[in-house]
Amino acid sequence: EGLVVIREGLRHLPNQPDLLINGGNGLANLGNWAEAVDLFVRAANQRPRDVDLLQKIVYCYEELGQLQAAQPYLQALQQLGAGQ
Repeated sequence: EGLVVIREGLRHLPNQPDLLINGGNGLANLGNWAEAVDLFVRAANQRPRDVDLLQKIVYCYEELGQLQAAQPYLQALQQLGAGQ
């Protein structure tokens, strides 16, 4: 039910980072890694220094087995001093 509300919000505010992150969190909790990472990446375009968000992107790509796709986000984390 919460995802329905978030998806409706994203229809009206498709680039609102908090909605994107909340939607990504909900989808990740359901194991829908591909949709979750899409929302997280869209949010990261607006919040490129958000360490928590970058870590979520890396985790999703790892769950999808797409380690190459995770590399730019791992590098960003290292540059921010959070790449442990």
